[in-house]
Amino acid sequence: MKNRILVHFTLTGTGFEPDEVTTATGLSPDKVWRVGDVIGGSRRTYEHNGWRLASGTGDTLDVGEQLEALLGRLEPARSGLERFMTTEHAEIGCVVYAHESVPEMHFSREALRRVADLGAGIDVDLYCLIEEAGEGTRS
Repeated sequence: MKNRILVHFTLTGTGFEPDEVTTATGLSPDKVWRVGDVIGGSRRTYEHNGWRLASGTGDTLDVGEQLEALLGRLEPARSGLERFMTTEHAEIGCVVYAHESVPEMHFSREALRRVADLGAGIDVDLYCLIEEAGEGTRS
């Protein structure tokens, strides 16, 4: 199985409705949720509203390439995002499902500056699902 890498921007909080972000930015989110919506197939519910935009590159490019693409998507909408950035939580999420090998995870200085200027944090989740040779276990 090939590695899967996902990079997205997420805005969460209780001081906005997801549709407000869509209107202010002109961007169509890949996922939205509201307080009280059920999380996946569980009994748990969201405690915050959320608006998520993916990199738009698919899941095979490396983390740095996807981050650059995501920042490119967000740049034209930056002025629309500004009103939410002071009161809500903004984050760049990088999720790596490593099936073949652990991929390079490099953030250029310029990309980090752009993330900081946006007012977002970065969260990296690495799931190492590489099977050990001959043992069939996952680590």
